[in-house]
Parts: sequence; C-alpha cells; structure tokens
Amino acid sequence: MTTRRRNIRTQMEQELAAEEEVAQTGQQQEGTSPPALATVPSLQGRLRPVEPLSSKPASQKAIRSTDAYTKVTYRLSNDAVQATEDMKTLMKRRYGFKRVNLEEIVEEAILAAQRDLEEHQAQSFLVQQLRQHKNPANQ
Repeated sequence: MTTRRRNIRTQMEQELAAEEEVAQTGQQQEGTSPPALATVPSLQGRLRPVEPLSSKPASQKAIRSTDAYTKVTYRLSNDAVQATEDMKTLMKRRYGFKRVNLEEIVEEAILAAQRDLEEHQAQSFLVQQLRQHKNPANQ
C-alpha cells in the first residue's frame, strides 16, 4: 500500500472514530443531539448551516387555476386519444402554440359540442353522430 493511500485510510479512520465518539456523546445527553459532522476535524470550516426540510411538498405552479375544475376520468377510444394528440401537434407546428394542454383541447371540444347542441338541437353534430352510433340499422 502506498504512503498516500495509507494517509487517506488513516484520515478516514480518524474521521470515523470522531463521528462515533460524537454519536456516543449525543446518546448520553438526552434531548440534545449535536451535529455529528460539525465536530469532525477534517470537516471544520467547510460546513454551512442547512435549513430543515419542510414536511409539505413544494407547490407547483399550475398552468391554469384549478379552483374551478373538477378531476374526472373518462374512457376514450384509441382513435379519439390519437386525434387529440394529433390536434396538439398540429396546433404547435402549424399555428405556433408553444404549449397546448390535452385537457384544453378536450374542454373546448366539449363546450363547442354543447353550443352546437343548444343552437341546432336535433340537427346538431352530436345528435347526428350519436344517432348513427346507437342505431346503425337506421342508415
């Protein structure tokens, strides 16, 4: 073993012994536990105080306020999912949107379908499509 390796090993053994000594001293004193690493000679002057971690997760900035939204789950056909992905890509590439959220696409489509249903009633796109899917024999 080279002299340099021996010195590093000796230093590590000394640091470990110092840590164990601090840990034993800390166990003897109830209610107080001194920071173990702060008393290790080789680490003196290199440590800086660290703020304690919060028990709450960091809040994330939402793209839109979620106060007026309800989380719901729906099953969609693979074609519908692919269509929303295609619309997202088209909005970005052709129309220059930097961020397009799939929720926004679906939300706008639902609201547009509602407006069309209220305006055109039985002749609305939604009524026609659902009639076609529910009663294919009528075609």
